[in-house]
Amino acid sequence: MRLKGYRTLIFNIAAALPVMVLELLPVIMPVLSLPELRAVLPEGWLPWWVLLTALGNMAMRRVTDTPFGRDRS
Repeated sequence: MRLKGYRTLIFNIAAALPVMVLELLPVIMPVLSLPELRAVLPEGWLPWWVLLTALGNMAMRRVTDTPFGRDRS
């Protein structure tokens, strides 16, 4: 299998995801229905914005070669 270095991360994300969704859903839903948030993005764009943000973060992490919070120097 060619996922060396990623298997543990994938396993932990998969294991934590259902719990996180169930715990955070009551908190997230009222925020997502706020008129202030709805006014920023056009109707129907919120799920795509969240997806693109997550993908952008993954892409940036992939090209970063310094540890989190550390300067290159």
